[in-house]
Amino acid sequence: MIQRLVLLLFAIVPSVSQACSLCDPEFRKKLTLREDAQTSKFIVIGSLQNARIVGEKGMTDLVVEQVILDHPQRPKGKIIVLPRWTPLDENKPAPKMLVFFDLIDGKPDPFRGVQLNGNEMGTYLKMALSFDPKKDRAQLLEFYGKHLTSKDPEVAADAFLEFAKSSDKEVAAIASKLDPKTLRPLLNDPKISGPRLGLYAYLLGMCGDQKDLSTLQELLGKLNDRNSSAYTGILAGIIEQDAKSGWKMIQEGLSNPSTRLDDRLNIINTLRFLQGSKGEAIRKEIIAAIRPALARPDTADMLIEDLRQWRWWDLSKEIFALYDEKSHSSPLVRAAIIRYSLSCEDPNAQPIILKAKRDDPQLVKEILELLELDKIKPKP
Repeated sequence: MIQRLVLLLFAIVPSVSQACSLCDPEFRKKLTLREDAQTSKFIVIGSLQNARIVGEKGMTDLVVEQVILDHPQRPKGKIIVLPRWTPLDENKPAPKMLVFFDLIDGKPDPFRGVQLNGNEMGTYLKMALSFDPKKDRAQLLEFYGKHLTSKDPEVAADAFLEFAKSSDKEVAAIASKLDPKTLRPLLNDPKISGPRLGLYAYLLGMCGDQKDLSTLQELLGKLNDRNSSAYTGILAGIIEQDAKSGWKMIQEGLSNPSTRLDDRLNIINTLRFLQGSKGEAIRKEIIAAIRPALARPDTADMLIEDLRQWRWWDLSKEIFALYDEKSHSSPLVRAAIIRYSLSCEDPNAQPIILKAKRDDPQLVKEILELLELDKIKPKP
């Protein structure tokens, strides 16, 4: 009973995301510099000097060189004493840091420090904080797009993280405005892999030209296990350059029995991104790709669940017909069909619901409870 509930809950996790689905979900847990700035009282850039131990307490001087965000209670003068000892190499230049401060009982409390390479960070962060993240979202992302190739790795990483935490629609809306010249070198950088590579490939597909298509196709063919998570973004980029061949790749990849499971899962993620970024504009193409793929029982449950969450009922006839198929009788697929039927606006769902209630009334009860949690109202 508990095991079945866990399986059902896992299966009902929404595929619709408020962050870019080309990127690893783990990125969503990280805070960007802009987000940390929202909870900071003041932010400064300075160099670390004079690390020492006084009694049992460690201390290090932060010699302030630039104030990024000010506060009336920021200590005046050039030195802020950090309440911790930081090991320093006297034979090397003093490390330069970006430090975020809170104030506790009126005293500075540093809660994030970023070691800097070069002088770009100050201008970058000040400019980023000048945008209204709600009103100026498109301009803000366009700004971050210009810093994806920054020579300061902390700036480049933060710019990428802002894209990773943006919605699919937001990323797609500004992608064509980026400069392909800044993106092309990133695809050849061996240090860039996985979701980062996939995002950059998609962005290049959107803003590049025909010669970039062969680059993306070659990149897709050379993917290895380390870079397999880039598949989704590369394929989405190919579709932007050559829709006809791109959609053909998706249809054949989903339906061909010889396609590796990992590749089919990546293709499904591509469909999710495209649906999240373009929605109704490519509904016809997505439905055409999913229709034959429903015959594959090992991924049918995911596709059925995606259609349910998108509330696209175009394939209800085909999905209802799968209920009695032996090949699709596994618990996950059967549960997906029942969820779809309970949520569907097609009156032909009723016979499937009645069958399910006769076959396994407890399963139907559990699914109805989970649908309530999912906030998708089932058909009465």
